[in-house]
Amino acid sequence: MRQEIGFFDKNRTGELTNRLASDTQVIQNAVTVNISMLARYTLQMILSIGLMFYISPRLTAVLLSIVPIIAVSAVQYGRWLKNLRKDFQDKLAHANSTAEESISNITTVRSFSNELKMTGIYDVDIDKSYHLGRRLAFLSGTFMGIMTFLVFGASALVLWYGGYLVYHSEIAPGTLISLMLYTLNLAMSFAFLSNLYGEFMQAVGASVRIFELMDRESEVKDGHQIPALFHRGIAFQDVSFSYPSRSEEPVLKSISFEVKPGQVVALVGPSGGGKSTCVRLIEHFYEISDGTILLGQKDVRTLDPSWFRRHIGLVSQEPVLFASSIRDNIAYGKDAATQEEIEEAAKQANAHEFITSFENGYDTMVGERGIRLSGGQKQRMPLRELSCWTPTSSSWMRPRLPWTQRASTWSRRPSTEP
Repeated sequence: MRQEIGFFDKNRTGELTNRLASDTQVIQNAVTVNISMLARYTLQMILSIGLMFYISPRLTAVLLSIVPIIAVSAVQYGRWLKNLRKDFQDKLAHANSTAEESISNITTVRSFSNELKMTGIYDVDIDKSYHLGRRLAFLSGTFMGIMTFLVFGASALVLWYGGYLVYHSEIAPGTLISLMLYTLNLAMSFAFLSNLYGEFMQAVGASVRIFELMDRESEVKDGHQIPALFHRGIAFQDVSFSYPSRSEEPVLKSISFEVKPGQVVALVGPSGGGKSTCVRLIEHFYEISDGTILLGQKDVRTLDPSWFRRHIGLVSQEPVLFASSIRDNIAYGKDAATQEEIEEAAKQANAHEFITSFENGYDTMVGERGIRLSGGQKQRMPLRELSCWTPTSSSWMRPRLPWTQRASTWSRRPSTEP
């Protein structure tokens, strides 16, 4: 959540959520139950080796002669498995992102009869992760097979050599039997530890993706200054900017303008001209290429973002709703909002009437992205969120045509139209 907005522009939502869900699940399995099993079988293996040395150092040395081979194999296996697991998680995240986009935009997909098309795209994505999963399973199975062969092969060698020593009366038969029992116990412990090693290597591969997020520093450097006296007003001074995802295409070139306290300013221009970009830069969502943006006579880069964003009311051109109740959405900008304040905000937007017409009133769940509300009802939600608290300045990011045409009507009379 601390990353700059440009980071989210360049990464698909599904891929990021996959890191938080799938990757963390792999790590959780490795550091919870597996840790206790690791301690148990490590202790069991150490005790078995100690007792075997006590019974017969020569036979134990024969058994442990395979340790260098196992160590080299395990190191190489761990490298392959870690890289393969990371690739698998990347492909799975891409497939999950495709599925999430298709489901969240199912109305658009279905209106164009593109169900089969999106299913085909998902099939291609999931097929890539499926083949990597098969390679993971094959690699794990091969490693386990090799380890089992080496351990039990060494056990057979110990049995043969021990029989030779018994035949020549160098050790007692009971000694060989005791040693073989400990050998089987050691083999079982080693088999479990080999499997745990594979799971730990997979967790290491998954953790690489998690730590990439945790260690990444935001490219937008926020300040920490909180002025004792805040002067209203906004000023752009020779501001130039291009989005990180397309840095070769400048959006703003040496833009300068000033918004004085109490002044209403409209930025008018063609689509893609940078109007919404100016609003995003005021919020310091991005780092400008050149120039200065002043907010209350202070460089926005020196101000504490948590503080100055509380002084800005932002209404996006698309209604943004969370999958919670109408009450929670209205009070999103003010955690301690009272019921009276919430209702007053709804009345200011002429939305109180349609809210109270619902069976659960303000406790009505709006669904994901407000899917349970009509288009007109959703368009009034940003105004309600804004009017529930009093910002120093308000920014409107190019309202859509229906809002523009009816805004003055809604502000003067109650609306019965959804």
